[in-house]
Amino acid sequence: MPSINISAQAADSLFNVSNILIVVGTALALIGAIGVFWSGGIRDRYADIRTSSNETKTALATQEAARANESAAGANLRAAEVERQNIELR
Repeated sequence: MPSINISAQAADSLFNVSNILIVVGTALALIGAIGVFWSGGIRDRYADIRTSSNETKTALATQEAARANESAAGANLRAAEVERQNIELR
């Protein structure tokens, strides 16, 4: 590394500032890690709630579709019966 001529006092000051920055950076990294861990748990809980809600809505929609299919099948049977009766009348 190239040598830079600075005074002993400047080197001491730079060393002290660097140490302070390392401690501050470490503290910020620790705070960030704690924040990610804590908020991740909260996000997961809300994701579980949304998933459960979506599963419930899907089940209800499936039931409604089954009812609609039954109604359509009944209508098809009635239409076939009417068609049969029309053929018999001819």
